[in-house]
Amino acid sequence: MTQAVFEKREETGRDRYRYRDIAIIVDIKQKQVITMFPAPQDVIEAERKPINPELQTEVLDMVDKFLMKKRFVLAEALNSKKENIESAINDFHVDHSEDNLTDLREVLNDFRNELEKYDMFVAETKLITRK
Repeated sequence: MTQAVFEKREETGRDRYRYRDIAIIVDIKQKQVITMFPAPQDVIEAERKPINPELQTEVLDMVDKFLMKKRFVLAEALNSKKENIESAINDFHVDHSEDNLTDLREVLNDFRNELEKYDMFVAETKLITRK
């Protein structure tokens, strides 16, 4: 990372770096690398070659269906964590102990991790489809 070059701050609040031909997404708050992938200019650029409009429409429809499925999976995962969050909040409200605060943070981090997984699918999809 010391040799990587800062590129920009993503909409998600993460920083994007480049090291040679690799893009690196870093969660500064968590102090961890989220993902690495070939930098966009190393991906085959669709705009260089004309794409059959029918093919492009079909691919984008498939991507939309894929993301809809991922949103459904996300909604189910978040809903399954709802009781854990409510329980952790109630425990901390009743007893303001450091242990209960730690438990609450863990439950909320787990919730955020589910959202971040979905965000990664969206980011990778945008990288591939330029959409």
